Amino acid sequence: MAALADLVNFQLQNAKALSDLLDSEKTAITSRKSTDIERIAKEKVVLVEQLRTTDQRIEAHSNISELTENPDLAIVHNRFDGFNRSEERRVGKE
Repeated sequence: MAALADLVNFQLQNAKALSDLLDSEKTAITSRKSTDIERIAKEKVVLVEQLRTTDQRIEAHSNISELTENPDLAIVHNRFDGFNRSEERRVGKE
């Protein structure tokens, strides 16, 4: 089983990549570039599936309690929570 820290870091990287991709999608849509919109849609599907799969792996991890008990993981977990809140505010503005 993968280390919980590796899974959480991978999840954070994927969330950031999705955020960046959504910014690119907004630009492609406003520019009406259909080839970019199609490419981004395919990339989004891959990232969302990676996020879903990693969520399931984290949830099923035997050391899930480490997310709150291990100070190093708690920092990463809190960064991810902060990232999610900032994304929710960003998306709400659009």
